[in-house]
Amino acid sequence: MNPWDQIRHAASTRCNGHCAWCPRADACPARNAAKGSPILLSGTAVKGSSRNQDGIGFAVDIGSTTLAVGLYDLRTGALLSRAGCANPQATVSPDVIGRISAAEKPDGLANLQNLVLGALEALIADVCATAHISPATLSDGVVTGNTVMLHLITGRSPSALGRMPFHADWLAGCSETLLGHPVWLPPCIGAFVGADHVCALIAADFDGDGPALRHWNER
Repeated sequence: MNPWDQIRHAASTRCNGHCAWCPRADACPARNAAKGSPILLSGTAVKGSSRNQDGIGFAVDIGSTTLAVGLYDLRTGALLSRAGCANPQATVSPDVIGRISAAEKPDGLANLQNLVLGALEALIADVCATAHISPATLSDGVVTGNTVMLHLITGRSPSALGRMPFHADWLAGCSETLLGHPVWLPPCIGAFVGADHVCALIAADFDGDGPALRHWNER
């Protein structure tokens, strides 16, 4: 059994969700098989993470500069519509370091969260209007981005990312409700290597046999 198959097998017996900071991490067979690597542990979980095999779902990329939304037929995988806009958090700071500092000010975190949620709500309404469907009929979604962006959109303080030793105290890999919709937040690899990289690897089909993860397995 190759290393990736071992992780797949171990993941089928794990005790809870996909949080990289599971309190039972030392006892988790999947985490032990993955040698503690969040991306390897969660690789198969990100694929097919939608709880529905039919209906309409959405995918969101929260970039520090740009927000992007795609609307998909969950049965066929067909892209129905898409839209994007500038991330309004840039009006507070153009970079993630400035936004970490801004989030530590009174009402700063709430402001940053509300800015991105408002823009995201408008984008979802836009793609739904283009596809002639109601946002209320959406099944669920996937929301990805770098580690700081996922902290901010979920209202979590990113303060730990702004000071030594720059370790994230949360790496996503869990389900949330945003704007009234159930969403999956793919896991981040580390403090400054986010879930957007995980999704890019999976979209490129860099599975256990792919060059990126095969090289990682050999390290």
